[in-house]
Amino acid sequence: MIWHLIRLPMPKSILMKTNKRIFIVDDDQFWSGMLSQMLSDLGYTNIVTFSNGTDCINNLHLNPAMVFLDYQMVGSSSKN
Repeated sequence: MIWHLIRLPMPKSILMKTNKRIFIVDDDQFWSGMLSQMLSDLGYTNIVTFSNGTDCINNLHLNPAMVFLDYQMVGSSSKN
């Protein structure tokens, strides 16, 4: 997995929205931790990570504003 991060100044209007809940769903702890840290560095504070899709689905009642989803998780594809 390759990530590209472009650092841009954040307008105050975006900073005011950082209380929005963000879900990260990835079975690789390294990548989910890296993405979580990058979002945290950008000022987002309400970040929830899941290691599988089932746990994410079971928590959708928390109404995340955004979901970062790894679409190739072990045991989660329709081929398994």
